[in-house]
Amino acid sequence: MRFALPLRALVVLLFVGSTCLALANTEKPAANGPVPVQYTRKARFSKQYDPNLKPDREAFPTRVAPLIYPAKWRQWGQPAYAVVEFLVKDTGLPSEVQCTEATDRAFAKAAEQAIERSFFFPAVKRQQGVCSKLVQRITFNLQPPQPTAPAQPAVPAQPDAPTAP
Repeated sequence: MRFALPLRALVVLLFVGSTCLALANTEKPAANGPVPVQYTRKARFSKQYDPNLKPDREAFPTRVAPLIYPAKWRQWGQPAYAVVEFLVKDTGLPSEVQCTEATDRAFAKAAEQAIERSFFFPAVKRQQGVCSKLVQRITFNLQPPQPTAPAQPAVPAQPDAPTAP
């Protein structure tokens, strides 16, 4: 008898808790594909990068590899993003590519692969290439931007026909 009341209270609490969880999860999954799971991670770099070094000129991309929208997510069709931190060596090659934030892990992987296939002009300090850190936000769009139609050339003016006197 002593345990009946606490047991009933425990059952009621479990029921109320599960009902609250069911009501709290009212977000409907996308009908057209999987639901993304937010991805976050802290970047860690090796000792070859000196965060105190201030280059005269920052590194910048010279050849950017194309982004590939993950096949699994094509049915979802929504824009997505990834924030990638990486080192650019003094040779211009990216290294230690790490995604710190993304819409889903699939987009993080695709962004990392695109950066690894890209090439950069290295940061410069005293006319020497130096290792530097870059942070890039990459946006994924299923539909590439539509190219604008080239401007039509102006129609040359027609010379006036000579008039007979």
